[in-house]
Amino acid sequence: RRNAIRKMGKIGDSIFIEHLILAFGGDDSWGIRAEAAKALGMYDDDRLIEPLIIGTQDESEFVRAKSITALGRYDDKSLIEHLIKGTQDESEIVRRVSVLELKKYEDHKATIAVLKLLQDKEELVVRCALFALYSMKKIEESIEPLLLLYSNENMKPEDRTTAGWILADFSDERIIAYATRFKSHRKRFM
Repeated sequence: RRNAIRKMGKIGDSIFIEHLILAFGGDDSWGIRAEAAKALGMYDDDRLIEPLIIGTQDESEFVRAKSITALGRYDDKSLIEHLIKGTQDESEIVRRVSVLELKKYEDHKATIAVLKLLQDKEELVVRCALFALYSMKKIEESIEPLLLLYSNENMKPEDRTTAGWILADFSDERIIAYATRFKSHRKRFM
């Protein structure tokens, strides 16, 4: 069944949409539902938005993640709230996927949701949030949280370095002043 669903998605013919919606909404196997969500994401059909929104509430984290990825293919600002909800999901996978889908939106709420994930307990979620922030180029909202992350010696060195690179790319006066203070502070303890 999974192979058939996968092929329906790749073929992309609208005659398969109803079959995919049935598999997505009515199968007991989370694997089938997840594959159907992925296949539905191959179509550009507004009829699929509502079933995919329902899929973001599925019991399976994999179905939720695939549903969010499929919703992310739509360039529709009305879907931002569903993607933001995904950043608050208990599943690391769902939070990662959600933050990566939010990166294309120049929306204040999306930026705030991404910034909150800089404090996530999962390293990969933090890295995805850093990547999303860089892609969003939301300088004003990002500087202070990135400076905090950069100066936090408890964070992984890779994450601090990434935050530093993003800050350097922003080229803001506050960053230059901070970097100068940080550098002189470190010299005193070396």
